[in-house]
Amino acid sequence: MALALATGSLQSYDCTLATPYSISEVEGRVGGNPISFSGSAGAGAWQFVLGYDGEYGEVIWPDSPMQLSGKGSLIQTGPQDFAFFLVSKGPCLFTEGHCGSLVQFSQKQDRSMDLLLSPIAIIEMENGERRPFNVYLTGKCSEKKAGQ
Repeated sequence: MALALATGSLQSYDCTLATPYSISEVEGRVGGNPISFSGSAGAGAWQFVLGYDGEYGEVIWPDSPMQLSGKGSLIQTGPQDFAFFLVSKGPCLFTEGHCGSLVQFSQKQDRSMDLLLSPIAIIEMENGERRPFNVYLTGKCSEKKAGQ
């Protein structure tokens, strides 16, 4: 179940993601390409609430186009830097089976946060083979004020 965002020990943020990118290597060169979506995964769909306390991180995103929602064990990776992993059942945006994403965030001096999502992703090639591919989504989060 969802963490109680009303508790005093939980910090919560409104987050917005930028355009997703895929990263690939072709002939020894690494490059990024934007991934565009239409319909329910369009521009307005990439907003959610992120909360965390000392033990768990949580994403509250009822209409997530990438099935990213729930809570996971939080690890501290730096002084104001954290990460957690979320898993959910499919169907998924970037896989044919279950979904998984690494959620990483860093709090800045103004209490806003920079965010990086790294979902598990596969792609079907023209010959029918499937291969893993890298997808990343960056974003910004602003602290929710008391009572929001």
